[in-house]
Order: sequence, then C-alpha cells, then structure tokens
Amino acid sequence: MPYQKRVRADLVLRPAFSNKFNDLKRSLITLELLNSSISYKDIFMDTEQTVAGTKRVSRDMTIQEILNLFPDKAQRLAYEITKVGLHCVGCHAADSETLEAGMYTHGKSDEEIDRFVNVLNKLLDEKSDATTVAMTARAVKKYTEILESEGKAGWGVRLDEELAGCSGFEYVLDYSEKPSADDVIFESNGMQIHVRKAILSHMLGIEIDYIDGLHGSGFKISNPNVKSSCGCGSSHNY
Repeated sequence: MPYQKRVRADLVLRPAFSNKFNDLKRSLITLELLNSSISYKDIFMDTEQTVAGTKRVSRDMTIQEILNLFPDKAQRLAYEITKVGLHCVGCHAADSETLEAGMYTHGKSDEEIDRFVNVLNKLLDEKSDATTVAMTARAVKKYTEILESEGKAGWGVRLDEELAGCSGFEYVLDYSEKPSADDVIFESNGMQIHVRKAILSHMLGIEIDYIDGLHGSGFKISNPNVKSSCGCGSSHNY
C-alpha cells in the first residue's frame, strides 16, 4: 500500500498550563470513549482553546527549528518545504541554513519567500477536533481507490503506530476488514477508522490527509499530541 507516514502549534505564552489542560481534557475524552456509549461529539461541545501568543513561522528560522517548534505538523511542513525546492530537510544544512537563505539560493524573491511563509502559517492555523480521529475527503477518495484496486472494497483503515525512527514512533496505516474487540471505531467522510484502545489517548485529534504532487505523494498525518519529531518529520514522540 503506497502510503507515507506523516504528521499543533501548541507553543504559547503559557505552554505549561496549556499542555496540562489539553492532557487532562484528552484523558477525560478517552475515558468517556472507552467506558460509555456516549457519543464523542457530546462529550465536549467546544473543544477549542483560544490562547494568545501562538508561535509563527518566520523567514529567519532554520528548517530544523520549524520542524522542532511544530512537531504535530512536521510531515506536512516537510512536504511543503521540499515542494519549493528545499531538499535539505533531514540533512545537516537544515540546522544552519534559514528558510530565507535557502530560498534565496534557489532564486526565490522576497515576495515569493513571504508568500511561502504565509502558506506554512496557514497550515499551522488549521484546527483539529480533539474528540475524534478524522480523514479528509481527498484521503478517503484515494484510500477507497486503493481498496477497490486491491479487491477490498468496503473495508476500513487501521491507524496504528510502532517503535521506529530516530524520535520513537512512526505511524502505520493498514487495511482493516473489521474492527477487533479492542478497537474504538471512528467514522469520517464515510470511512471507518479503527484505533486500538491502548493508544487512543495519543491518537485523538489526528487528521489523515492525502497529498499528491511532483515532489512526493502519500498520506500525511497531523497529530496535536506530538511533542517532538525527527529532522525529516517521519517519526515522533509524546
């Protein structure tokens, strides 16, 4: 199955309070999902926390700094950075060369640099629902095509993770004909997503997307629970 593993800008003026609040909220949601029949949509009517002072991407940041500051979006950030021609994601230059310097090297103008910084910040502004696991419409469309080509029409997708990479964990997407007794079932855009109860607290808020382009295609995952990621954005930790 041709998937790529992927990945919250939770750096605020009061990060300690924010992280504890979100961890508590996520734990309560997990307990409700595991121990009752209440719909996850009914647990919290308002799951967004508005905190001033959110960190933003700027042109004077290095690529490594960007991925370290926003590990929850590392897979999509790495994809966008590579797409504009900066192939130093994951190499030694990512630690020393700023986004601005790298784009100047590739002949980009100040206007193009500013426009790209806006693209990255717009990506960071995308909100996730901390009560569920979601899949975008285009990801569902692509996965459905894969299922049909494999003779598995009607199957769901299994979201899991395994110990791998330099940061600790990598995501695993796999076919799932039916959920097991130890699964929590989510439905998004008509697709069932099966997640093991044991890892649910780390999975709530995830969005699975699919990106298709000249500089790489595959499923990309955003996870608001991730606290760190590797230099190439493929592995993560909590």
